[in-house]
Amino acid sequence: MSHTFIIIDDSQDDVSKTQAIAERFRNLSFLASANNYDDGVNLILEHQPHLVF
Repeated sequence: MSHTFIIIDDSQDDVSKTQAIAERFRNLSFLASANNYDDGVNLILEHQPHLVF
């Protein structure tokens, strides 16, 4: 079973680091990232991910 995730962080470097670590797990699938709260909430409502980092 694959679990989807999005990343919300205002630092693109931190988004890249989190994504690189998460991609080590075969059962995690990256959906999108946002750099602020409002965009992050919209992504959560749109994609309904299993996890939010």
